[in-house]
Amino acid sequence: MTRVVLTWSADDQEMSLIRSHVRDAEIVTTPRRAYMGQYECSPEDLTAAARDADVLMGWAVIPRQALESARSLRFIGWLHAGCDELDLEALRARGIQVSNVSGANAIPVAEQAFALLLALAKRVVGNNRDLVETRWSPLWDRQGASVELAGSTLAVIGLGRVGEEVAKRAKGFDMRVLGIKRDIAHHRGNADQVHSPDRLLEVLAEADFVVVTAPLTPETYHLIGEDQLRSMRRSAYLVNVSRGNTVHEGPLAKALTEGWIAGFAADVWWDYPDAVPPSYHFALPSRSNIHRMPSVVGSGDKAANTLKVKDRMIELGAESVAAFLAGKVPPRLVDLVKGY
Repeated sequence: MTRVVLTWSADDQEMSLIRSHVRDAEIVTTPRRAYMGQYECSPEDLTAAARDADVLMGWAVIPRQALESARSLRFIGWLHAGCDELDLEALRARGIQVSNVSGANAIPVAEQAFALLLALAKRVVGNNRDLVETRWSPLWDRQGASVELAGSTLAVIGLGRVGEEVAKRAKGFDMRVLGIKRDIAHHRGNADQVHSPDRLLEVLAEADFVVVTAPLTPETYHLIGEDQLRSMRRSAYLVNVSRGNTVHEGPLAKALTEGWIAGFAADVWWDYPDAVPPSYHFALPSRSNIHRMPSVVGSGDKAANTLKVKDRMIELGAESVAAFLAGKVPPRLVDLVKGY
C-alpha cells in the first residue's frame, strides 16, 4: 500500500481531515519531540520515516539526507506557499513532483501587511510608548505626525495571490495602487496600473508605501537593494511580508540610518547560513540590529498564525496528495524551474 508520511504529529482532527481526502493509503506521522513544536520534525526522525515513503506531506524542511534516503519518494505535499526551502534541483533530477498551498494564507498575510503598514503610518508603537511612559509630544510636529493613507500611492511588488489581496484592501483606504508582476497580462484588476519588473525603479519612485509580496527565487533574491532604496522617496515606507532575503539587509540598514526612507516593517527576516557565535541557540532577526531601530516595526513570521490557515493548508495539501495518488494532475503543482 502507498505510504504517506506526515512530517508532524497530527492530532485526531487533522488525521480525520486528511483521511477525508486520502482514503487508499497508509498514513503515518512522525514523533513529536519535547523540545519541538507539534508541526516540526527532527532531521533524524524525518530521515528515518522517509525511507519507506511514497509521499511526504508537511511543513518541515526536508534535509538532504532524508531526500537521499527516500528512494521510493514520488510526491511532496508541501504545506507552505513559498518553495525556497526545498532543494528544487534535486527534486527535479529525481522526477519528484511538488504541490504547494498557494493562496491558503493570502488573506491573513495581506491583513498582516496592512497591520504593519498602519503601524508605521499611524506611528502606533511610538505613540503607545509615549503613552506608557507619559511622554508629551506636541500636535502637528513633523517628527510625530502620522500619515494619511487616503490619496497616497501604494506599490505592491509581486502581484500574486497575496499581492492582490493587499491591493484590494488598499482600495478600501482610497489608495492608488501600482503593481509589479512578472506576467502583467494575468492579474485580477485590483491595481490601478500593473508594470513588469523592468519598471521597478520608476514604480518605487512614485510610491508613498511599498509592500513586498514576491516569492523568493534566484531572480528576487535581494530584489530591493541600494538602487531600489535610493529611488524611493525619503517620506516612503517599506513593508516586507514575503521572505527576508528579498530585501538586501546591508543597504536597508544604511537607508534607515541615513534617512533614505522613512521607515520599515516586516513579518519576515533574514536567513543566515551560520550561527554567530557557533553555539548560539537561536537566529537573530537582523545582525544589523534593524529590528531595534526606532523607525522599524516587526513581527516574527506570525502573519499566517491563524487556526483557519493551518486547517486550510492541511486540506489543500490532502487534496493535492489525493489527486496525485489517483493519477491526476495535482492542483497547485509547483514549477520546479521557476520555483513557484
